[in-house]
Amino acid sequence: MESVAPPVNPGNIAQGSLFADDFLCESITNLPGWNEVSDEALDALTDSLRSVYTRFLAASQPNESQTEDDLIWPVLAAL
Repeated sequence: MESVAPPVNPGNIAQGSLFADDFLCESITNLPGWNEVSDEALDALTDSLRSVYTRFLAASQPNESQTEDDLIWPVLAAL
C-alpha cells in the first residue's frame, strides 16, 4: 500500500495542539505503523467514528458525564 498523507484542512490545524502541522501532515507517514493499517480498516474506523459523532451531536446539550460516556469512551474504543 502506498503512503498517503491524511486529509488536511486549510490553515493551522494543530494550533495549540500537542502535534505540529508538519508531523500530522507529513512526518507521520514515515512511522512504521502507518502502512500497517489497510484502507478497509481505515474506512471502517472512519465510519465508526462518524457514527459515534453523529449520535453524540443528536444529544441535546450533553453534560460532562454524557460526553464521556457517549463520545470519549466510544472514540477511544474504536481507536
